[in-house]
Amino acid sequence: MHNLILKIREHKSFFLIINLLLLLPSIRFFVKFSNFYLFIFYVVGINILTYLIFKNIKKIYKLFNYPLWSIFWGVLTVLNFYIYPIIDARRNLGKGSTGDDAMILASKSLMSTGKIYDLIIDFKTPISPGPAWVIFNAPFSIFDMFFLFSPFYLLVILLSLRKFFGDFRTNLFALYLFSCAIVFELFFNGHDMLPFSLAFTSLSIVINKILTKQNNILFSIVLGLLLGICCTSRIVFFYIPLTFYFILRSYNRKNAIVLLVVSFLTYLSFNFYYFMINDFYQPMHLLSKGRLLLSDYGLTFVLIIFISFNYFLIRKLMTAKVNWHIIVAIAFSLVTIPFSIGDLIYQNFSLINWEGANYLVITIPHFITYIIAKINNNYIQIS
Repeated sequence: MHNLILKIREHKSFFLIINLLLLLPSIRFFVKFSNFYLFIFYVVGINILTYLIFKNIKKIYKLFNYPLWSIFWGVLTVLNFYIYPIIDARRNLGKGSTGDDAMILASKSLMSTGKIYDLIIDFKTPISPGPAWVIFNAPFSIFDMFFLFSPFYLLVILLSLRKFFGDFRTNLFALYLFSCAIVFELFFNGHDMLPFSLAFTSLSIVINKILTKQNNILFSIVLGLLLGICCTSRIVFFYIPLTFYFILRSYNRKNAIVLLVVSFLTYLSFNFYYFMINDFYQPMHLLSKGRLLLSDYGLTFVLIIFISFNYFLIRKLMTAKVNWHIIVAIAFSLVTIPFSIGDLIYQNFSLINWEGANYLVITIPHFITYIIAKINNNYIQIS
Protein backbone atom coordinates (compact mmCIF):
# COMPACT_ATOMS: atom_id res chain seq x y z
CA MET A 1 0.00 0.00 0.00
CA HIS A 2 1.43 3.34 -1.03
CA ASN A 3 0.46 6.99 -1.26
CA LEU A 4 -1.90 6.79 1.69
CA ILE A 5 -1.29 10.44 2.43
CA LEU A 6 -1.20 13.14 -0.22
CA LYS A 7 2.10 14.85 0.52
CA ILE A 8 2.10 18.60 0.06
CA ARG A 9 5.56 18.85 -1.48
CA GLU A 10 4.54 16.48 -4.26
CA HIS A 11 1.45 18.44 -5.20
CA LYS A 12 2.40 22.08 -5.48
CA SER A 13 0.11 22.35 -8.49
CA PHE A 14 -2.91 21.89 -6.20
CA PHE A 15 -1.88 24.83 -4.03
CA LEU A 16 -1.05 26.87 -7.14
CA ILE A 17 -4.55 26.29 -8.55
CA ILE A 18 -6.24 27.05 -5.22
CA ASN A 19 -4.30 30.28 -4.65
CA LEU A 20 -4.30 31.68 -8.18
CA LEU A 21 -7.81 30.76 -9.26
CA LEU A 22 -9.90 30.43 -6.08
CA LEU A 23 -8.32 32.91 -3.71
CA LEU A 24 -6.53 35.62 -5.68
CA PRO A 25 -9.58 36.72 -7.77
CA SER A 26 -11.54 37.01 -4.52
CA ILE A 27 -9.48 40.06 -3.59
CA ARG A 28 -12.04 42.14 -5.50
CA PHE A 29 -14.80 40.94 -3.17
CA PHE A 30 -12.86 41.92 -0.05
CA VAL A 31 -11.82 45.31 -1.42
CA LYS A 32 -15.38 45.98 -2.57
CA PHE A 33 -17.28 44.80 0.50
CA SER A 34 -14.75 44.65 3.29
CA ASN A 35 -11.03 45.40 3.49
CA PHE A 36 -7.70 44.09 2.25
CA TYR A 37 -6.49 42.85 5.65
CA LEU A 38 -9.36 40.37 5.89
CA PHE A 39 -8.29 39.06 2.48
CA ILE A 40 -4.87 38.17 3.90
CA PHE A 41 -6.47 36.22 6.77
CA TYR A 42 -8.77 34.55 4.25
CA VAL A 43 -5.87 33.34 2.08
CA VAL A 44 -3.86 32.09 5.04
CA GLY A 45 -6.90 30.33 6.49
CA ILE A 46 -7.78 28.45 3.28
CA ASN A 47 -4.17 27.35 2.80
CA ILE A 48 -3.96 26.04 6.36
CA LEU A 49 -7.26 24.22 5.86
CA THR A 50 -5.94 22.65 2.63
CA TYR A 51 -2.75 21.54 4.37
CA LEU A 52 -4.69 19.93 7.22
CA ILE A 53 -7.09 18.17 4.84
CA PHE A 54 -4.37 16.63 2.71
CA LYS A 55 -2.14 15.78 5.65
CA ASN A 56 -4.96 14.01 7.50
CA ILE A 57 -6.79 12.64 4.49
CA LYS A 58 -7.82 9.34 6.12
CA LYS A 59 -9.30 11.06 9.17
CA ILE A 60 -11.03 13.65 6.99
CA TYR A 61 -12.44 10.83 4.87
CA LYS A 62 -14.19 9.31 7.86
CA LEU A 63 -15.72 12.68 8.69
CA PHE A 64 -16.61 13.68 5.13
CA ASN A 65 -17.89 10.33 3.85
CA TYR A 66 -21.50 11.34 4.43
CA PRO A 67 -23.91 13.35 2.21
CA LEU A 68 -23.07 16.62 3.97
CA TRP A 69 -23.28 18.34 0.58
CA SER A 70 -27.07 17.84 0.58
CA ILE A 71 -27.44 19.77 3.84
CA PHE A 72 -25.09 22.44 2.49
CA TRP A 73 -27.17 22.77 -0.68
CA GLY A 74 -30.40 23.02 1.30
CA VAL A 75 -29.05 25.78 3.52
CA LEU A 76 -27.78 27.78 0.52
CA THR A 77 -31.12 27.42 -1.25
CA VAL A 78 -33.07 28.67 1.75
CA LEU A 79 -30.64 31.56 2.18
CA ASN A 80 -30.97 32.46 -1.49
CA PHE A 81 -34.76 32.62 -1.12
CA TYR A 82 -34.26 35.52 1.30
CA ILE A 83 -30.99 37.05 0.09
CA TYR A 84 -31.53 37.21 -3.69
CA PRO A 85 -34.58 39.57 -3.52
CA ILE A 86 -32.60 41.91 -1.24
CA ILE A 87 -29.63 42.01 -3.61
CA ASP A 88 -31.92 42.32 -6.63
CA ALA A 89 -33.65 45.35 -5.06
CA ARG A 90 -30.33 47.22 -5.08
CA ARG A 91 -30.91 47.90 -8.77
CA ASN A 92 -33.29 50.66 -7.62
CA LEU A 93 -30.27 52.38 -6.10
CA GLY A 94 -28.19 51.95 -9.25
CA LYS A 95 -26.19 49.13 -7.64
CA GLY A 96 -26.04 45.37 -7.88
CA SER A 97 -25.42 43.01 -10.78
CA THR A 98 -27.01 43.15 -14.22
CA GLY A 99 -26.36 39.45 -14.79
CA ASP A 100 -29.81 38.39 -13.62
CA ASP A 101 -31.42 41.29 -15.51
CA ALA A 102 -29.93 39.95 -18.74
CA MET A 103 -31.58 36.54 -18.33
CA ILE A 104 -34.89 37.95 -17.08
CA LEU A 105 -35.25 40.61 -19.79
CA ALA A 106 -34.25 38.13 -22.51
CA SER A 107 -36.92 35.72 -21.26
CA LYS A 108 -39.54 38.49 -21.22
CA SER A 109 -38.59 39.44 -24.76
CA LEU A 110 -38.91 35.78 -25.77
CA MET A 111 -42.45 35.66 -24.39
CA SER A 112 -43.58 38.98 -25.86
CA THR A 113 -41.99 39.03 -29.33
CA GLY A 114 -40.12 35.72 -29.69
CA LYS A 115 -36.96 37.62 -30.67
CA ILE A 116 -35.23 37.44 -27.25
CA TYR A 117 -33.19 40.61 -27.78
CA ASP A 118 -35.85 43.30 -28.25
CA LEU A 119 -35.35 44.56 -24.68
CA ILE A 120 -32.15 46.09 -23.29
CA ILE A 121 -30.70 46.52 -19.81
CA ASP A 122 -29.28 49.94 -20.66
CA PHE A 123 -27.35 51.43 -23.56
CA LYS A 124 -24.00 50.60 -21.96
CA THR A 125 -24.87 47.00 -21.03
CA PRO A 126 -26.07 44.72 -23.85
CA ILE A 127 -27.43 41.26 -23.07
CA SER A 128 -24.65 38.65 -23.19
CA PRO A 129 -26.42 35.25 -22.76
CA GLY A 130 -27.09 33.44 -26.02
CA PRO A 131 -30.46 32.17 -27.31
CA ALA A 132 -30.58 28.44 -26.49
CA TRP A 133 -29.29 29.10 -22.98
CA VAL A 134 -31.95 31.78 -22.44
CA ILE A 135 -34.76 29.57 -23.79
CA PHE A 136 -33.69 26.54 -21.75
CA ASN A 137 -33.68 28.57 -18.52
CA ALA A 138 -36.66 30.82 -19.30
CA PRO A 139 -38.96 29.00 -16.78
CA PHE A 140 -36.94 30.44 -13.88
CA SER A 141 -37.86 33.94 -15.06
CA ILE A 142 -41.36 33.24 -16.40
CA PHE A 143 -42.58 31.59 -13.18
CA ASP A 144 -40.80 34.10 -10.92
CA MET A 145 -38.52 31.41 -9.48
CA PHE A 146 -35.20 33.01 -10.33
CA PHE A 147 -33.88 32.45 -6.80
CA LEU A 148 -33.70 28.75 -7.78
CA PHE A 149 -31.53 29.39 -10.85
CA SER A 150 -28.14 29.01 -9.14
CA PRO A 151 -29.30 26.32 -6.65
CA PHE A 152 -30.63 24.19 -9.52
CA TYR A 153 -27.29 24.01 -11.31
CA LEU A 154 -25.44 23.56 -8.04
CA LEU A 155 -27.66 20.54 -7.34
CA VAL A 156 -27.00 19.19 -10.86
CA ILE A 157 -23.25 19.17 -10.40
CA LEU A 158 -23.41 17.85 -6.84
CA LEU A 159 -25.58 14.93 -7.99
CA SER A 160 -23.20 14.28 -10.91
CA LEU A 161 -20.23 14.26 -8.57
CA ARG A 162 -22.05 12.06 -6.07
CA LYS A 163 -22.84 9.55 -8.84
CA PHE A 164 -19.29 9.23 -10.15
CA PHE A 165 -17.02 10.28 -7.26
CA GLY A 166 -18.94 9.54 -4.05
CA ASP A 167 -19.85 11.68 -1.05
CA PHE A 168 -16.30 12.39 0.10
CA ARG A 169 -15.15 14.04 -3.12
CA THR A 170 -18.51 15.79 -3.55
CA ASN A 171 -18.09 17.37 -0.12
CA LEU A 172 -14.55 18.45 -1.02
CA PHE A 173 -15.82 19.99 -4.25
CA ALA A 174 -18.51 21.98 -2.42
CA LEU A 175 -16.00 23.10 0.21
CA TYR A 176 -13.49 24.42 -2.32
CA LEU A 177 -16.03 25.88 -4.70
CA PHE A 178 -17.51 28.04 -1.98
CA SER A 179 -14.14 28.89 -0.50
CA CYS A 180 -13.99 31.27 -3.47
CA ALA A 181 -15.65 34.51 -2.35
CA ILE A 182 -16.65 35.40 -5.92
CA VAL A 183 -18.66 32.18 -6.19
CA PHE A 184 -20.61 33.21 -3.11
CA GLU A 185 -21.24 36.62 -4.64
CA LEU A 186 -22.43 35.25 -7.99
CA PHE A 187 -24.55 32.57 -6.34
CA PHE A 188 -26.63 35.10 -4.43
CA ASN A 189 -26.85 37.87 -7.04
CA GLY A 190 -28.37 35.62 -9.71
CA HIS A 191 -25.67 36.04 -12.37
CA ASP A 192 -25.81 33.29 -14.98
CA MET A 193 -22.03 32.91 -15.15
CA LEU A 194 -21.92 30.47 -12.23
CA PRO A 195 -24.86 28.33 -13.46
CA PHE A 196 -23.46 27.84 -16.97
CA SER A 197 -20.03 27.11 -15.52
CA LEU A 198 -21.54 24.40 -13.30
CA ALA A 199 -23.56 23.10 -16.27
CA PHE A 200 -20.42 22.82 -18.41
CA THR A 201 -18.56 21.02 -15.62
CA SER A 202 -21.45 18.60 -15.06
CA LEU A 203 -21.55 17.77 -18.77
CA SER A 204 -17.79 17.29 -18.84
CA ILE A 205 -18.01 14.78 -15.99
CA VAL A 206 -20.91 12.84 -17.53
CA ILE A 207 -19.34 12.79 -21.01
CA ASN A 208 -16.09 11.54 -19.53
CA LYS A 209 -17.74 8.83 -17.45
CA ILE A 210 -20.29 7.57 -19.99
CA LEU A 211 -19.23 8.29 -23.57
CA THR A 212 -15.66 7.08 -23.11
CA LYS A 213 -16.83 3.57 -22.15
CA GLN A 214 -18.81 2.26 -25.12
CA ASN A 215 -20.85 3.32 -28.14
CA ASN A 216 -24.01 5.09 -27.04
CA ILE A 217 -25.50 7.16 -29.85
CA LEU A 218 -28.60 8.17 -27.89
CA PHE A 219 -26.59 9.52 -24.97
CA SER A 220 -24.23 11.21 -27.43
CA ILE A 221 -27.16 13.03 -29.05
CA VAL A 222 -28.70 14.10 -25.74
CA LEU A 223 -25.39 15.25 -24.28
CA GLY A 224 -24.48 16.92 -27.58
CA LEU A 225 -27.74 18.88 -27.48
CA LEU A 226 -27.13 19.98 -23.88
CA LEU A 227 -23.53 20.87 -24.66
CA GLY A 228 -24.65 22.98 -27.62
CA ILE A 229 -27.20 24.78 -25.44
CA CYS A 230 -24.50 25.59 -22.89
CA CYS A 231 -22.14 26.77 -25.63
CA THR A 232 -24.67 29.41 -26.67
CA SER A 233 -24.46 30.88 -23.15
CA ARG A 234 -21.67 33.04 -24.57
CA ILE A 235 -20.94 33.39 -28.25
CA VAL A 236 -17.18 32.94 -27.65
CA PHE A 237 -17.65 29.25 -26.75
CA PHE A 238 -17.92 28.13 -30.38
CA TYR A 239 -14.71 26.08 -30.01
CA ILE A 240 -15.81 23.97 -27.02
CA PRO A 241 -17.52 21.22 -29.11
CA LEU A 242 -14.25 20.79 -31.01
CA THR A 243 -12.27 20.49 -27.76
CA PHE A 244 -14.57 17.74 -26.49
CA TYR A 245 -14.32 16.01 -29.87
CA PHE A 246 -10.52 15.91 -29.71
CA ILE A 247 -10.30 14.45 -26.21
CA LEU A 248 -13.24 12.04 -26.62
CA ARG A 249 -12.01 10.78 -29.99
CA SER A 250 -9.12 8.89 -28.42
CA TYR A 251 -11.64 6.93 -26.31
CA ASN A 252 -14.59 6.49 -28.68
CA ARG A 253 -14.54 7.94 -32.17
CA LYS A 254 -18.25 7.37 -32.97
CA ASN A 255 -19.47 9.04 -29.81
CA ALA A 256 -17.05 11.92 -30.42
CA ILE A 257 -18.34 12.55 -33.94
CA VAL A 258 -21.99 12.51 -32.86
CA LEU A 259 -21.27 14.79 -29.91
CA LEU A 260 -19.40 17.24 -32.15
CA VAL A 261 -22.03 17.36 -34.89
CA VAL A 262 -25.03 17.71 -32.56
CA SER A 263 -23.43 20.26 -30.20
CA PHE A 264 -21.98 22.46 -32.94
CA LEU A 265 -25.17 22.40 -35.04
CA THR A 266 -27.17 23.34 -31.94
CA TYR A 267 -24.81 26.23 -31.21
CA LEU A 268 -24.77 27.37 -34.84
CA SER A 269 -28.48 27.05 -35.63
CA PHE A 270 -29.71 28.96 -32.57
CA ASN A 271 -27.20 31.76 -33.01
CA PHE A 272 -27.83 32.04 -36.74
CA TYR A 273 -31.63 32.07 -36.43
CA TYR A 274 -31.76 34.75 -33.75
CA PHE A 275 -29.04 36.76 -35.48
CA MET A 276 -31.24 36.89 -38.57
CA ILE A 277 -34.49 37.93 -36.85
CA ASN A 278 -33.05 40.55 -34.48
CA ASP A 279 -32.12 44.05 -35.60
CA PHE A 280 -29.35 44.11 -33.00
CA TYR A 281 -28.00 40.73 -31.95
CA GLN A 282 -26.81 41.72 -28.49
CA PRO A 283 -24.58 38.67 -27.69
CA MET A 284 -22.26 39.82 -30.49
CA HIS A 285 -21.05 42.70 -28.34
CA LEU A 286 -18.68 40.28 -26.59
CA LEU A 287 -16.54 40.09 -29.72
CA SER A 288 -16.04 43.85 -29.84
CA LYS A 289 -15.55 43.86 -26.05
CA GLY A 290 -12.79 41.29 -26.44
CA ARG A 291 -11.07 43.49 -28.97
CA LEU A 292 -11.42 46.47 -26.63
CA LEU A 293 -9.93 44.61 -23.66
CA LEU A 294 -7.09 42.87 -25.48
CA SER A 295 -6.43 45.03 -28.56
CA ASP A 296 -5.65 43.50 -31.96
CA TYR A 297 -2.21 42.41 -30.74
CA GLY A 298 -3.67 40.72 -27.68
CA LEU A 299 -6.30 38.91 -29.72
CA THR A 300 -3.61 37.74 -32.15
CA PHE A 301 -1.56 36.41 -29.23
CA VAL A 302 -4.58 34.58 -27.77
CA LEU A 303 -5.32 33.11 -31.21
CA ILE A 304 -1.74 31.83 -31.51
CA ILE A 305 -1.97 30.23 -28.05
CA PHE A 306 -5.32 28.69 -28.97
CA ILE A 307 -3.98 27.18 -32.22
CA SER A 308 -0.85 25.92 -30.48
CA PHE A 309 -2.91 24.30 -27.73
CA ASN A 310 -5.12 22.45 -30.21
CA TYR A 311 -2.08 21.40 -32.25
CA PHE A 312 -0.50 19.99 -29.08
CA LEU A 313 -3.76 18.29 -28.20
CA ILE A 314 -4.09 16.62 -31.59
CA ARG A 315 -0.46 15.46 -31.61
CA LYS A 316 -0.62 14.26 -28.00
CA LEU A 317 -3.79 12.29 -28.54
CA MET A 318 -2.21 10.43 -31.44
CA THR A 319 0.04 8.59 -28.99
CA ALA A 320 -1.59 8.80 -25.55
CA LYS A 321 -4.63 9.87 -23.62
CA VAL A 322 -4.54 13.10 -21.65
CA ASN A 323 -5.99 14.10 -18.30
CA TRP A 324 -9.59 14.89 -19.23
CA HIS A 325 -10.44 17.48 -16.60
CA ILE A 326 -7.26 19.53 -16.83
CA ILE A 327 -7.55 19.74 -20.63
CA VAL A 328 -11.15 20.99 -20.40
CA ALA A 329 -10.12 23.47 -17.71
CA ILE A 330 -7.28 24.78 -19.87
CA ALA A 331 -9.59 25.00 -22.90
CA PHE A 332 -11.88 27.41 -21.02
CA SER A 333 -8.90 29.24 -19.55
CA LEU A 334 -7.63 30.13 -23.03
CA VAL A 335 -10.47 32.65 -23.18
CA THR A 336 -11.24 33.49 -19.57
CA ILE A 337 -7.75 34.24 -18.24
CA PRO A 338 -6.64 36.64 -21.03
CA PHE A 339 -9.98 38.45 -20.91
CA SER A 340 -9.80 38.67 -17.12
CA ILE A 341 -6.28 40.12 -17.17
CA GLY A 342 -7.23 42.40 -20.06
CA ASP A 343 -10.18 43.78 -18.09
CA LEU A 344 -7.96 44.43 -15.05
CA ILE A 345 -5.54 46.41 -17.23
CA TYR A 346 -8.44 48.22 -18.92
CA GLN A 347 -9.77 49.23 -15.49
CA ASN A 348 -6.33 50.66 -14.61
CA PHE A 349 -5.93 47.91 -12.01
CA SER A 350 -8.96 49.10 -10.07
CA LEU A 351 -9.95 45.97 -8.13
CA ILE A 352 -13.40 47.33 -7.29
CA ASN A 353 -14.25 47.67 -11.00
CA TRP A 354 -12.54 44.42 -12.04
CA GLU A 355 -15.47 42.62 -13.69
CA GLY A 356 -12.98 40.23 -15.25
CA ALA A 357 -12.59 38.49 -11.90
CA ASN A 358 -16.01 36.95 -12.58
CA TYR A 359 -14.70 35.37 -15.79
CA LEU A 360 -12.43 33.07 -13.78
CA VAL A 361 -15.49 31.47 -12.17
CA ILE A 362 -16.01 29.76 -15.54
CA THR A 363 -12.82 27.74 -15.05
CA ILE A 364 -12.87 27.22 -11.28
CA PRO A 365 -15.28 24.21 -11.12
CA HIS A 366 -13.24 22.43 -13.82
CA PHE A 367 -9.98 22.84 -11.89
CA ILE A 368 -11.58 21.70 -8.64
CA THR A 369 -12.92 18.62 -10.43
CA TYR A 370 -9.38 17.96 -11.67
CA ILE A 371 -8.10 18.07 -8.08
CA ILE A 372 -10.70 15.70 -6.64
CA ALA A 373 -10.36 13.36 -9.62
CA LYS A 374 -6.60 13.15 -9.06
CA ILE A 375 -7.18 12.38 -5.41
CA ASN A 376 -9.73 9.73 -6.35
CA ASN A 377 -7.76 7.96 -9.04
CA ASN A 378 -4.07 8.26 -8.27
CA TYR A 379 -3.10 9.45 -4.85
CA ILE A 380 -4.94 7.84 -1.95
CA GLN A 381 -6.06 4.35 -1.14
CA ILE A 382 -8.68 4.37 1.57
CA SER A 383 -9.33 1.08 3.28
